[in-house]
Amino acid sequence: MAADGNYHARLVGGQTTKANSGNPQVVLEWAVTHVASSNDWSELPAEIKAFMYFSCADGAFKYTMKKLESLGFNGDFGTLGFSNEAHTDGVEVVAKTEIGHDNKPRQSWELVNWGGGGERADDSIVAGLNARYKAASAPAAAIPGGRPSSTPPQGGQDASKARDEAKAEAWRIYCDEAKDGKPDMARWNQLIAKVSTETSRPMAMFTPDDWKKVTAESQIPF
Repeated sequence: MAADGNYHARLVGGQTTKANSGNPQVVLEWAVTHVASSNDWSELPAEIKAFMYFSCADGAFKYTMKKLESLGFNGDFGTLGFSNEAHTDGVEVVAKTEIGHDNKPRQSWELVNWGGGGERADDSIVAGLNARYKAASAPAAAIPGGRPSSTPPQGGQDASKARDEAKAEAWRIYCDEAKDGKPDMARWNQLIAKVSTETSRPMAMFTPDDWKKVTAESQIPF
């Protein structure tokens, strides 16, 4: 379960289904790639799969339509289609956790800006541009999720693979040492920033030795 807060996500796909209530609903799958951090976006160590549920019941349908239209909906509930921007550039989303009727926590994901009132529209646009700029300004970076970019970093595919493996290993160790199995994302980002400052390299260009430094720093009591 992700920590509550604002994230950046790319639309993966969706389908129209029947909810437990019997009403039709649209279910969208997302790949969550970045978390909001200090008025900027920080790439997550691994993508989070998230789902959104949009009711098509009579009372909710007009709101569902606005939300889908904000994503460039094609108007076909049989074969859902959305804009390329929703799939590639992504949008800002928010994770919220509430206690259900069974007293168990339930997390939901929602769109931040869909035309329901216009709140934070400017912030979302700026944040989206920040995420796009960060990706475009690091040609050798691995794209969200750890998949290699089409242009391998210096050193070729082997160097790229070594970076990805070192990053995954550092994250595994950090998660293993986390209290209650819940890694502190704020501290993780602080560790990344510290090593980045020391090496003058962005996270996407970290070497395997840099990731070892992240691990070493994470094991120093604070």
